[in-house]
Amino acid sequence: MKYLLFMLAALLVARASGQAIPDVPAISPISWQTDETRPSNAGDFSPRRNWLGSSKQPTSLKVADLQDARPYGEEGHRTVWLARYESVRVPAPDSSTSAAITLTLAFDVGTSELLCAFTEPAPHWARSSLGYGDLESRASKRWNISPARYEDLRSTLTEVLVAVQRSCGVDVSRAGQIVIRPRLVGSKLLKTNPRSADLPPLPPDPPRNMWVIEVLGTFIMERYGETLTTQIAMLGDGDLEYSGGMYLP
Repeated sequence: MKYLLFMLAALLVARASGQAIPDVPAISPISWQTDETRPSNAGDFSPRRNWLGSSKQPTSLKVADLQDARPYGEEGHRTVWLARYESVRVPAPDSSTSAAITLTLAFDVGTSELLCAFTEPAPHWARSSLGYGDLESRASKRWNISPARYEDLRSTLTEVLVAVQRSCGVDVSRAGQIVIRPRLVGSKLLKTNPRSADLPPLPPDPPRNMWVIEVLGTFIMERYGETLTTQIAMLGDGDLEYSGGMYLP
């Protein structure tokens, strides 16, 4: 009985202080199995450009069968190069401090294009009542998402992570997991006419390369009695301007 009272008191204190209870195992959308039949010869690994944005070399490199539960317009199952980078420095937006994170990049074996990148999942995440399969379907109601025009991508992943902190208020070192996917994104929503709200709305902007960011298992805010622990954000490639997003339980 005392234990139950203690847990209830702890929950109430956490709610009052705006903190979600990190009491569920991590449920990452990314999983893989190393392909032991294919040698991981670094000489065969030739990405088109330096995606990390620094001279750091991968800590490990391997060929794997990757399964992305939410590929956002790409194929969910691919054979990839997995390049793992440890102690990647991500400056704060004001450059006053920096965080050191582990970042893994997944490249299609056939094309060498960057499919996604992701931080290490924390052992436990902030609780979420959302079915994880709902994320992509919810996003599809607002955006048309398809494979990126990979040859036109300009931003580095370090730049994307700095922009995530600036635009989304995310501490990259404390998030349950951050998953980054370059994609071609077009809004399905009409735009308010800038001349007057009484005039007919304007059609959406044409699709462009963006970075689809998932911030998972991370306390964001309390809203209408719900603890929001999941964020989807769209950042434009190149300018890295915030182009919309969603907060979810």
